[in-house]
Amino acid sequence: MLGTGSRSRAGRSGLRGAGTRGAGTAVVVLLLGGSDEDNLFNHPELPPNGLEAHLDRLQSVGGNYVRNTMSSRDEGNVFPFQGVVREGLYDLTLWNPEYWERFERFERFLEMTLARDIIVQIELWDRFDFAGGGRWAASPYNPRNNVNYTPETSGLPVVVNSPAPERENPFLRTTPGLDDNQEVLQYQRTFVEKVLSISLHYPHVLYTISNETDESPLWSGYWADLILETAEELGQPAYVTEMWAARDPEDPLYDHTYDHPERYAYVEISQNNHQIAQTHWAYAMEHRSPLPPRKRRGLRARRDRVPVRRLLPR
Repeated sequence: MLGTGSRSRAGRSGLRGAGTRGAGTAVVVLLLGGSDEDNLFNHPELPPNGLEAHLDRLQSVGGNYVRNTMSSRDEGNVFPFQGVVREGLYDLTLWNPEYWERFERFERFLEMTLARDIIVQIELWDRFDFAGGGRWAASPYNPRNNVNYTPETSGLPVVVNSPAPERENPFLRTTPGLDDNQEVLQYQRTFVEKVLSISLHYPHVLYTISNETDESPLWSGYWADLILETAEELGQPAYVTEMWAARDPEDPLYDHTYDHPERYAYVEISQNNHQIAQTHWAYAMEHRSPLPPRKRRGLRARRDRVPVRRLLPR
C-alpha cells in the first residue's frame, strides 16, 4: 500500500506502519494478517492471554495487518452508546466511554497496533449486525431498544428474521438517493463522526465502508465522501474503499470502485477467498490487471484486462 499526501498526526506524509519509512519515501508493503475476531478492539480479554499478547504473536511471525469491524455482536462486547437505566433503553446521544476511550477499547486498540507497526482496516458497518439471528433484536439502533425514535418515526422494524443477504432491514439504506431517512441517518452520522474524531489522528488506518455489502453504491459513496471531507478538514490523509459481497471480479459492483479513484484509494477483494486453487489466483490477477499506473489514474483501461478464462486450467 502506497501512501503520500497530507500530513498525519505523527508529522509524516501518508500512511504509516508496517515498516514504512520516513516522510517523502514511498515503500511497497505486502500486508499480511490474521486474527481470531473481526472486531478485535472489542475483545480486550481475547483468549488465551488478551488482545495485546494476540497482537504480539501476530507481529512475531511477520504480520502487519488486521481488519476491525466496529461491531458489538459477541458475548462480552460493549455497545458505543450508554443505556438509560431508568427505562432500560439506550440513548443514541450518549457515548459509552468503555467502547471508545484510550485505556478501554477502541483508542487503546489503535495505540497498541500503532506501537507494533500493524495497519488497521476499519470497517464501519457490518450488515450481519442488523440481520436476524438475534443481532438486530439486541441492537441499540432497534427502535424497541432506544429512547430516540420509534418504529413509526424511524421506519425501522422491531423484528428482523431473515439473514443479511435478504436485505430485509432498511437500516443500510438511510442515505440521500435511497430512503433519505434523516431520523435514523443523524445518529448513524454522529457515530461515524465519533469514529473519525479518534481514528483520523492515527496514521496507520485504512477505511472500508462495509463488510461484505451488496447494498447500493449510493450508501457506500455517502460514507466515503464523509470520511474524505472530514479528513480534509483536519488536514489528515484517508484511504477509503468498499468491500463488495460479490465473489466474481467481473461483477458490476466492483465497477463502482474502479471507476471512482477520486473516492476509493484501493480495491478490497477479500471475497476472492471463497475461491480455491488456481481459480483463486486467476481471479486475483483479474482484479489486478485493470489497475492503471499512477499517471493514468482514473482510466478504466479495460483493454489491458486479462480474461479469467485464459488463466484457468484447460
